[in-house]
Amino acid sequence: MNNLPDFTTDVLIAGAGPGGASTSIFLSKESIHHIIIDKSVFPRDKVCGDALSAKSVGMLKRMVPGWKELFLNDQDKAIVSSGIQFIADDSTTLDIPFMLKNMDEHDPPGFVSRRLNFDHTLVSLVDKQFATLMTDTVLEDIHESANGLLITVRQQGVTKTIFTKMIVGAEGRNSIVAKKLAKHGMDAAHFSAGIRAYYTGVSGLHEQHFIELHFLKELQPGYLWIFP
Repeated sequence: MNNLPDFTTDVLIAGAGPGGASTSIFLSKESIHHIIIDKSVFPRDKVCGDALSAKSVGMLKRMVPGWKELFLNDQDKAIVSSGIQFIADDSTTLDIPFMLKNMDEHDPPGFVSRRLNFDHTLVSLVDKQFATLMTDTVLEDIHESANGLLITVRQQGVTKTIFTKMIVGAEGRNSIVAKKLAKHGMDAAHFSAGIRAYYTGVSGLHEQHFIELHFLKELQPGYLWIFP
């Protein structure tokens, strides 16, 4: 490289959503310095079903002491959900609790939280001692070399470069890392999309706030969900 990069790091995480923020938290637990970038400024919304199962709860316990107080204390931002209900076209239902074998009975088996709130809380836990968080930063290009990767980003409209030995692609479906390094793009023959909306005044939900998946013949192989 003729010009020195603006930043140098062992690990660069592209995307500060749940995947990227979680990676950052675990790297910090091992005292590994790194940079994490995201094109948005938090809090920001993301289209999703907003439900977190017992596996997610188990991961939060590993990541964050006192996670329940952080994520569940405000009932306007989260609601405990105990399982999933499958509903067939003929209204036949199958209830499956979220509870896992080795789960602490005092832990909520799952919960529902808007990505706007969940992601904002999770990214706020990024440890600034080991992580440099760069928001409003768009990943534009990746150049491979024998020693590592030269990353071009645009932070608040200003082009900068980052040299890293390793990059973690956590940007979601439009991942530049996947396209550039894994040569992976969207396959139109295997593409699905989701539409999400929030409603008030909904009644008749499961008393334990199970999430609902509805399978209607006219929509198969798609489905509808209703999450409390």
